[in-house]
Amino acid sequence: MEVLYLEENIVHPGRYDLSLGTITEGASEDSYIGDIYDDMAEAVLSHGGEVMILEKADMPTERDIAAVYRY
Repeated sequence: MEVLYLEENIVHPGRYDLSLGTITEGASEDSYIGDIYDDMAEAVLSHGGEVMILEKADMPTERDIAAVYRY
């Protein structure tokens, strides 16, 4: 992913597991609940991508998450 756009102050409870490519929404079996969007941002940054935190009015879509993929 080249750029990940996230709307500021939005939390999506759960977990994104980069090694498995899975998303677990809400509470998980272990003590780490966290934020899926935060996990995704860390994964993008660790692979050389960019993360942009934007106000709702500045988001490129109506959603609270968007991306530009590498090709």
